[in-house]
Amino acid sequence: MASENPDWEKLIESLEYEESLGKQLSVEDAELLNELRRIKEDSASTYVNLSKFNTDKSWIDFLSRIAIEKSLPHIPEEQVVIRKLSNRSLIVKISAAAAIVCMLLAGVFFYYSKNNHEKPILISNVKEVIQPGGNKATLTLGNGTKIDLTAAAVGQVAKLGGVTVIKDKDGQVVYNTVSAQPSAVSYNTITTPRGGQYKIILPDGSDVVLNSMSSLKFPTVFSKNERLVTLTGEGYFEVKRNEKAAFKVSVNGKQEVEVLGTHFNIMAYDDEPLIKTTLLEGSVRIRSDKSSEGLILKPGQQALLSPSGELNMKELADLDQVVAWKNGLTSFSKSDIKSIMRQVARWYDVEVEYRPGIPDRSFSGDIPRGSSISSLLKILELNDIHFIVEGKKIIVMP
Repeated sequence: MASENPDWEKLIESLEYEESLGKQLSVEDAELLNELRRIKEDSASTYVNLSKFNTDKSWIDFLSRIAIEKSLPHIPEEQVVIRKLSNRSLIVKISAAAAIVCMLLAGVFFYYSKNNHEKPILISNVKEVIQPGGNKATLTLGNGTKIDLTAAAVGQVAKLGGVTVIKDKDGQVVYNTVSAQPSAVSYNTITTPRGGQYKIILPDGSDVVLNSMSSLKFPTVFSKNERLVTLTGEGYFEVKRNEKAAFKVSVNGKQEVEVLGTHFNIMAYDDEPLIKTTLLEGSVRIRSDKSSEGLILKPGQQALLSPSGELNMKELADLDQVVAWKNGLTSFSKSDIKSIMRQVARWYDVEVEYRPGIPDRSFSGDIPRGSSISSLLKILELNDIHFIVEGKKIIVMP
């Protein structure tokens, strides 16, 4: 196991000690010190990144140091000050160690059970076939016309009576009312595919971000008394306050969320066991199709609707985890592997298959949504879960 104070840290201490005495380091010594400091910084970052996951600490500590210690020569314990550090081979070895640390930071930890006789992940195939999602959506107008927002140029993409639909430079869709008396109201639907998300600014100025495999149906002009939209999948809402017209979200025909002005997230995928409505700011009322009374949420609370129509509420300690997806992260907190892989399937547009004997354990961690699928899978493998990738299918194995 790695020592508490490895040899390469002693080298840093020695050189920094000479600096503190006011001595001018040679060019090679200064180069060596900079290289060692970079290794120390990268190693610390690696340890912090890995320690977010439910992995045995001693194993993490070993992984975060072994690449460096295997690449450096042994320095005697009693050697406090090193005066001759101009050995070029030592610098080469340290540079190689730094490169290994960078690989560790990228998540290149890859090991298998001795009893695993199946084909391992082929990294080259994974990168070519499976890609992370991005800004993708289709807008369906009231007359049935479909507009591919991913391919559409910046500027006006449609005109609907007194309303213009614009794709701005940030890649989001904005509805602008340009006439005091718009023509008859029609309904538009924005839909994201697997591996897609999109932001839309509704006619009332409210912001909605749709996660992958989601849709939002809304009128081109809201009425004076009510603002009603229909959601499937997952969406994050920042609702423009209007006390005269409540904002209502109909969710999968099973739940209605009513607000005046607030920030909240609704997760309502068909393959998830519960519909989850989480309040970040303001106040919302939740009603199920089997209950007229419902619940009133305060910030930090989450409503849970079961398939049977039972509505419950719980307090949340980590709101950031709920909306991590809109902030560019794949996030999981004490989640089982199937819950995580449902996120993976939607964002990376893959099919997931499970082999018998998957261990029942929970995972916690964050990884940028732009990360390669191989980086994510390798992190999960630190917990003794293994994968085979066949085209766009991921097989989960014990």
